[in-house]
Amino acid sequence: MTRHATIPMLLALLLTGCSVPTRTPPTMTYTLTVESGAHSLEADGPVIEVATPVANPGFASTGIAYREQPFELAYFAFNEWAAPPPKMLQSLLVEALEGGGVFSAVVDGSQRLRADRRLQTRLLYLIHDFSGDISRLEIALRAVVIDMASREIIVTRTLRTFEPAPTDNAYGGVVAANRALERLLPEVVQLSWTGLERTQKAD
Repeated sequence: MTRHATIPMLLALLLTGCSVPTRTPPTMTYTLTVESGAHSLEADGPVIEVATPVANPGFASTGIAYREQPFELAYFAFNEWAAPPPKMLQSLLVEALEGGGVFSAVVDGSQRLRADRRLQTRLLYLIHDFSGDISRLEIALRAVVIDMASREIIVTRTLRTFEPAPTDNAYGGVVAANRALERLLPEVVQLSWTGLERTQKAD
């Protein structure tokens, strides 16, 4: 009698939809990394401060953004940046400027040291675009160079570039992002030299 009494209980468990829990895929984490050359600081050059970059709404988190149609903003599941892109950009900018051979020192804004110039940047977008025939990574950065003594803007410019993604997934976009930065960072460095090239050649 006991054995028969367990049958309704087993049927009830089956009808309630009990199932084996599914395993959640691990989250993959990626970085923005550009190989930097040897430091080439100029002993008599000016000091430049790299302010902490900021980002437009939607690009300040660790989410890896993509779009499949115009005006869309979505994020890859189970894939993310190791840190918000603006934070990773600051260290890359410091390294790139240190290799430029123009400045005597490159400091970040958190150090609160005296500087002759200040580089301010805003990440306008960093997005993997799938709306075309070929997916590609698009990035835009607005850079402003300020004279710290006069508090005047020396130059301001918006820099844009794109790079075809080798694969149509999150990792392909990450690879393309790092390749795009290899071209974009030298442009920011050159922009920071505005007004200094002539002095350097005269020496």
